[in-house]
Amino acid sequence: MSISNQLIFKDLEVEHITKATLKNYSISLKREEEGVKVVVKTPPRTSKEFVVELVAQKEQWIRKNLLKLNNQTQLKLSEMPDIQKAQYYLTQRVEYFAKKMQLDYKELRFKNLKSRWGSCDSLGVITLNYQLFKVKKELIDYVVVHELAHRVHMNHSKRFHAIVANYIEDAKLKRQELKNSYTLVS
Repeated sequence: MSISNQLIFKDLEVEHITKATLKNYSISLKREEEGVKVVVKTPPRTSKEFVVELVAQKEQWIRKNLLKLNNQTQLKLSEMPDIQKAQYYLTQRVEYFAKKMQLDYKELRFKNLKSRWGSCDSLGVITLNYQLFKVKKELIDYVVVHELAHRVHMNHSKRFHAIVANYIEDAKLKRQELKNSYTLVS
């Protein structure tokens, strides 16, 4: 059995884990969604003061390796090929608006489509055109919201366009601008 406690050392958040099977202590860095965390594992009955003293002794090593790991985990868009940049950015926008609109989708696909910016089928598969990455961000958001709105209405009725208009300001203007943009990127 293990027991976990959180403590703060200067600006470092430290997770202190005690395990009955441990005979020695260890310090490690653990990657998590929100960043890299400092983890100290010790045998039972190790005092909080000892853990703080241990972290203080190893502070230089911890900070050096935190910096190294944080630099590795941060996505550098400038170093990515255009297709990867497009996938990354478009995925972020779909996830953002799906959450905001409280809608789900089954899968997100990317293709180099010849005559459309995106599509959404009745199973919830959203397909976006890679070329979308080359238009203005607000037009990307329009397409994303448009495709997600198909999760409610699989048509282009007034109710469908009302959903789009709830999330995109000047939706009609953006739709027209997209029609004009397609010839520029194809």
